[in-house]
Parts: sequence; C-alpha cells; structure tokens
Amino acid sequence: MNASKTFLIALIPAILAACSTNTAVNEIVTVDLAINLLCTDTGSAEEIFQVKSMLHPAVTDSTMMSFPEFCGTDGDRLYLMQRSMSGTRLMLFDSRSGKCLSSFDHTGNGPGEYGDMLSVYCNPESDLWTVYDSRAQKILYYTTTGEFIDAIDFSATSSITPLGKGWVGENKRKDDAYKVFYRFGNRMELIDSIVSPVKWHITREGVSSVTSLQPAGNTVYWHENDTLYTIPSKGNLSAQVAFNLGQYKMPKFESYETERAERGKYLTYFAFATDDAVLVYYMHDDRCTGQVYSKADGSLRYSITTTMEESVGFPLVVDGTTYHGFPSELTDDGSVLFLVMADEMAAITGDDETNPAIIRASVSL
Repeated sequence: MNASKTFLIALIPAILAACSTNTAVNEIVTVDLAINLLCTDTGSAEEIFQVKSMLHPAVTDSTMMSFPEFCGTDGDRLYLMQRSMSGTRLMLFDSRSGKCLSSFDHTGNGPGEYGDMLSVYCNPESDLWTVYDSRAQKILYYTTTGEFIDAIDFSATSSITPLGKGWVGENKRKDDAYKVFYRFGNRMELIDSIVSPVKWHITREGVSSVTSLQPAGNTVYWHENDTLYTIPSKGNLSAQVAFNLGQYKMPKFESYETERAERGKYLTYFAFATDDAVLVYYMHDDRCTGQVYSKADGSLRYSITTTMEESVGFPLVVDGTTYHGFPSELTDDGSVLFLVMADEMAAITGDDETNPAIIRASVSL
C-alpha cells in the first residue's frame, strides 16, 4: 500500500471524531468597516507604529526581488521566497545587515526539485527549509544552503502553515463541503482535525475578505467570510472578530460575467492580526485606506486614506523619511514585518535596481 493511501486511511478516525463543528463560542468583537469606510483620517502613524528596525536586502544576481513572500524568521535570519516565470527562488538573509546568506532555485520535475504549487516555510523545529509541492504531492526538506535532505509523500491538504512545533493544513477544495483543518506533528504525522463552520465557496458567490492563514507562533489566524478565527495548537477553533460591511458586502452573483462587472461596487479587503490589533487595508472608489482597530472592543484607532498616485500602504517613519508598507509577517516578539515595495524604494533611493525593504515595527494602541 502506498504512502498516500496509508495516510488517507489514517485520516478516517479523525474525520469521524470531528463530525460536528469544533468552534469555541466566545463573545465576538465587531469591526464596523461600513461605518468607517473612507472616513476622516484619524490617529498618528508614529504613535501607532513603533519602528524598531529597517532591513534592505542586498541585491545580487540571485537575490533581485519584486514581490517576495515571507517564509518565517529564525533568530536573526529571515526566510524569503520569490516566484517568477522561470522558477521559485528561496533566499535566506541576515535580518540585521541585509546580507544574503544563501539563495537557491530547485524548480524542476526531478528528484529533489519542486514545482510551482508551493507552501514554503522555515521548519518550526529546525532551520530547514520545508517545501510542500501540492501538485507533486510531496514535502521536501533542504538545508539553509539549499542541499536536498529528504522528501516524503503527502497529499492530505491543499497547503501547510506552521503551528507551534508542527503544522496545520486545510482539506482540498470541494464545493459545498465544510472546510476541515488537520493538525500535524513536525514530520507531518496526523494529530487531530477541526471541522470549521465555513463551506468551500466558488468565486461568483461573492467574498469580500481576502482569505488567509497567518502563522503566529502557537496560533494561526484564519480570515474567512468576514470573520477572524484563531486555530490553536490544542483545542477548538475560535471566532474572535466579525467584520461588518453593511451594503458593501459582496453579494452572490448569478454568473462570473456579472461578478466581474459588478464587484467594484462592493468592498474587498485584507486583514492582518496582532495580539491586540487588526490592521485592515482596502481600495474603494479609486482610493486606498489603511485602518487599525482594537481587537478588545473593535474601536477604530487609526485611519488614513490616499489616492493610489499618492501612496499605497501604511505610513512608517524611519529617520525622518516616510515609507509605506504592507503587514506581512509576525515575529516571535509580536512585532510586525512590513514590506515596502521596490518601486517606492527606487523612488526614494534613486536606484532602479533595488530590492523591496522590510520594516519591523510594533503596533501600539
């Protein structure tokens, strides 16, 4: 019996044990986006965002980036991934100096190579790169310098995300089926499963929130269907924040053609959570808005609206210069890593061949 069949058989008891929705019933805080849509600018960026450091990754022939994806931190090391038409490059940087410590691209179809349907993270129990190629149904392990170590067959989930010392992944797409999250040990041994109250949806049903799984140490934040949940290392799924969109909530469309024509009338937004705050960003009516809400009571603490020509992202002041970044990663100490796009860095530095920058800041309410 092959490894994939063995794994699926191992899942059956967990699925049966989770036949009811495993969601903790808590008092849910409401964040009212409808009332605060394009509201008057509120609060001070320098008071909300306490900048701690700024990293400008070095540019080399193998580390030129446009829109890197964050793959975790390990002490003073930062793991980044850059996708391109030619392949996917994994890079390790010193988060203090910006020096590139290693860079490799093992895109391909051969042994020790990966394809394009990837979940990539620093392993929570070691410094190994952990790469889930969902198309090839394999998890591959590499040293920090790119040496291939091992591969295991894995096909149970559509993606993986670090959770504590192990992993969490969601079941593969199946219309009208409830989403199920599986928790795994570090070597992908199944621990248990959680059935969510959310069904898989199709595009024309209209979804206002950008779905995301955001690792945060012993918790993963899950943003889906205008609700922010937490998935802990142990215990049940917990709904923490509900987002009210009022008349701006995306409706269910009759067809894809209608959805494409009408969705601009409604709100599509991105949310990022910290221990105490929720950062929300959206574009509406040709303007960009960044807002910070309290997770304790849902109150609006900061808001700024600009045109796309003016700036895109949350303003962050470093040594008297204002940059604009998007929240991308939580660090072990609860700080947020903001990505400043390469175009803005080029405009500020005057160097067209420059990398995006990363600003580390705490969010203070």
